[in-house]
Amino acid sequence: MLSTVSQRIIRLAEVKRRTGLSTSTLYALMARDEFPRQVSLGSGTAVGWVEAEIDGYIAARIAERDANWQHLGEAATRVVVKVKPESCATVTVPHKVLKDER
Repeated sequence: MLSTVSQRIIRLAEVKRRTGLSTSTLYALMARDEFPRQVSLGSGTAVGWVEAEIDGYIAARIAERDANWQHLGEAATRVVVKVKPESCATVTVPHKVLKDER
């Protein structure tokens, strides 16, 4: 039975654009089963990726990031509560303007 959801195949350039990953990184991730596998587009060497699977990969990376930030946020809150405001000092750092002497 066919799915009612449209399944679009996207090519390597689009996968790289969406993920920001290089070709070698994509294939290394696929070899470790950490990235969706490509689909053959018929005879020859033409391949593509299922768009929904790539979108799922990106969504999973975002969810992972958010979970890590939430965890770090909770830890940072515990640290901030332990620091007393009077123990903080303001430090002024002088700066020099260097001339370009060519």
